[in-house]
Amino acid sequence: MSIETMEESVASESEIKPSLIESKKIDNGFKGEFYVTDHRPDYPEATEDDLRAHYKDIKRDGVDSVRFDFRWSLIEAQRGRTNEAQLKKYADVAKIMHEVGLKEPTIILSSLPSWAKELYRTNKEEFFTKFGEFATNIRNAICLVGGKPETVQVLNELNNPAYTPITDLQGIGRLCDIAKKVFCEENPNTKIMVSVMAATLPDATNKAGFSENIRTFLPKLKEIKDKFDVLGIDYYPGGWQRPISDGNKFKNLFKRVLFPQKEEYKKMFADMSLFEQVAQEVATWGVDYELGETGFPSKGVYWGNERRQRYFYNVFSRSFRHMLNKFQEKGIKLPKRIGFYQARNEPPRNLTGQIMRKTPYPEFDWGMRNDEGERKLILKGKLYDPTKGESRLSELISYLKLPMGKPTEEALKIWYDYLALSEEEKKKYQEDILKREAEADSTKKAQDLSA
Repeated sequence: MSIETMEESVASESEIKPSLIESKKIDNGFKGEFYVTDHRPDYPEATEDDLRAHYKDIKRDGVDSVRFDFRWSLIEAQRGRTNEAQLKKYADVAKIMHEVGLKEPTIILSSLPSWAKELYRTNKEEFFTKFGEFATNIRNAICLVGGKPETVQVLNELNNPAYTPITDLQGIGRLCDIAKKVFCEENPNTKIMVSVMAATLPDATNKAGFSENIRTFLPKLKEIKDKFDVLGIDYYPGGWQRPISDGNKFKNLFKRVLFPQKEEYKKMFADMSLFEQVAQEVATWGVDYELGETGFPSKGVYWGNERRQRYFYNVFSRSFRHMLNKFQEKGIKLPKRIGFYQARNEPPRNLTGQIMRKTPYPEFDWGMRNDEGERKLILKGKLYDPTKGESRLSELISYLKLPMGKPTEEALKIWYDYLALSEEEKKKYQEDILKREAEADSTKKAQDLSA
């Protein structure tokens, strides 16, 4: 199937927007929020004006909020010496997001400095004390600008030592307890989140000290499930998730990891099987779960370009929606939110990174915007004329929010009639629907009271 055909297929399924359907009979499906991970606040050259324009641009595509790091390594690179300017910058970013209309961000307590890693090895109790001070500084800084964090993530991808060097899950549970105590003092409804990378990695990867296979890690994480409220599942089919165990391992290693070709990528993009297995298990734990990260780079040496990145989001969204349909039919809890990775490219900051960027190593160019902040094809309109229509991401978000099941003929007629209206008539039409819904709710409440 060509990229153009896939876009037509997805578009044909997304012609009904829930906010425009008057009947509540098909008002079901995914009702969560959408967020995107962003690392722009880490860059010294990112000014307040730059960040404000950046977050305004993020909001225009239907994204509800942003997830970003408060990096301990930048805030307190040397023990006892807080970088007040960086801490204030992070807090001001949360304020800017609110001012441009985004919802409260998800903040990540991440990136342990070298001295903290060493302290964890030599004096765990002192480490936990310092982590509590770090979390308290962040909470106070955000509160000073009027923020009230609703979701706080503790570290990142717990089964990936590159991001979470603490491999003792009881220690992770202790960090969750500390974060909950600190942030719930200000907002009792704050949710504590952790994340994992869902990937079927070879045993050799785990033995070498890299990420652990999610299938062996999940039972361990379940032992501390009472310590957190939300589990983010990072899932990159065709990116970090390239299964080689189904069939001939040597052949699949060659086809999917070393020299993958277009047809193999297309199969991997649509493969929701591992996410589905992890989600079904976590849905039984009594915690919420969400798609924490997904995406694909536009890197030329990685089968990537902007069209292929856009194609990934098309295929992934279609397959993910089918999985949601299946979950709803079986009565399985749906994810709370959907997260994309990432808002903007992260240019390498040293020579090593610049060299690695030119290799097949897939760490770079995952952004929906390029190094300069210009929108890539996923954030433009029609494929044949990117200047026309809503951004593709906006369309896919609307598509994922659709009521489950096939639209009725009556619903189709409502939508086609709506398309024929002028912009002013469309606005009035939506206002009338909201007014009627409010009147209906008021009537129902009155009837309930009288009963």
